[in-house]
Order: sequence, then structure tokens, then C-alpha cells
Amino acid sequence: MSEGKETVINARYYLEAGAFVTKEISRYTLNAVRVEPHPEGGAVIIATDGHTMGIFHDRDGKCDEPITIAWRPEIARLAKAKKGETRQIKVNGDLDIVKTATKHDPARTLVRFFEAILTANSQFPDWRKVLPDATEALKHSDFNGAYLARCALAKREFGTEGITIFQKDENTQAVIRTQRDDFIGIVMPMRIGLDTPYPVAFQPFLRPKAPSQATTKTEAKAVAPKAATAKKKKRA
Repeated sequence: MSEGKETVINARYYLEAGAFVTKEISRYTLNAVRVEPHPEGGAVIIATDGHTMGIFHDRDGKCDEPITIAWRPEIARLAKAKKGETRQIKVNGDLDIVKTATKHDPARTLVRFFEAILTANSQFPDWRKVLPDATEALKHSDFNGAYLARCALAKREFGTEGITIFQKDENTQAVIRTQRDDFIGIVMPMRIGLDTPYPVAFQPFLRPKAPSQATTKTEAKAVAPKAATAKKKKRA
């Protein structure tokens, strides 16, 4: 990390990002939490295991330059705030876990971790590449996450992988299948009211949609008559 640069995030984001960090030690570049500046303020926290990815926005965070923090269970354990308090991860060379000030207690550093920041050679993947184009139409259905978790629990207890969701449309009940042949789940949809997959804070990271060939041809036809008109005027 460059001298004089600082990163400060709410420690709970490191803790929550842990659900997406790879558990495979050999994939050391993914055994970490990435923190980057948000273009409109705050910090973006990213973690992935190659199968899932969690992206968080700490509106009150600070990130002077992108850094990659090693995932360590001991950091996660100390990042968990007690009731009524807030903890921060502060990086300025080393990594400090700081308990922020309260009405009755001043701010103080709880613990310092050395060598918790990975070097520039530990390349975290370009997470933006998996985000769809900004204007790409995406279909969606809404479900109660706890209901889907029940089906996932039935899957996990019997050692199978993955679930498949069958549904006529977003307003009908869904049939949940696993690789088990002795279980199916039925989950009724719900309406959350989310019409876009991206909250405002995440829209700056979307790739603009490339113009289609049809659009390009239409623009070319529109330009051609203008060019012909210009030639006629020149002859006159």
C-alpha cells in the first residue's frame, strides 16, 4: 500500500464477505477480500470463490487506492462487533481493528495485524467482467430466501450438489429439484418490487451495451443521404 494512503471500512463488511471467500487454500488469490474506491464516495468490498460473488458498498467507508486483504478467521472473529458498538478495519500499512467511539467510551485500537495486505502480485480477478451490460434485459422471480434455504438444507443433508428451479412464469409456484429422487420442494413466489438487479450505487460499474449491427446499419443509412446532398451542393 502506498505511503500516506488509507482504507477504512465497517468491519462487518469483511465479516459478511467471508461467506463468498474461497475455502480452497490453493486458490490464494481468491482467499481474500478486495476493497476499492467507489467513484461516488465510500468503498466497494468484493469477495468471490469463483462460483459466487458478494459485492458490498460501504457508503461511509474510505479507500484511497485498491487493496486486497487476506482472509483470516482471526480477523473475522475480532471484526464482529458486540451489541451497541461499531468496529472498523483501518489499513495504513498494517491492519487495525478499531472500536469506534461511543457516548461513554472513546475510540481505541483493539488489535493490529501485520502482513495482512496482499502484495500487488496477488492479482484479484476483474470482478466487473461478470456483470451484464447496463441495458441488458434480465428476467427475474422473487422468492422468500428462507423458503429456498429449506430446500437447500434438504439437499445438503444428503450430500447432493445444486438446486434447479422450475417455474411457468414469475407469478406461479416453483418446483425445486435437487439431485435426490426422493424429494421435491414447492415454493410460492412473492413480490418484492425490485425492477432492476442493480441499486444506484452499483450502476457506475456496469459496462455500456455495445451498439448492435442493426443500429450501426441504420445510422449508416441516415448518414448516406446527407453525404449525397453535400456532393450535389458542391457540383452546383
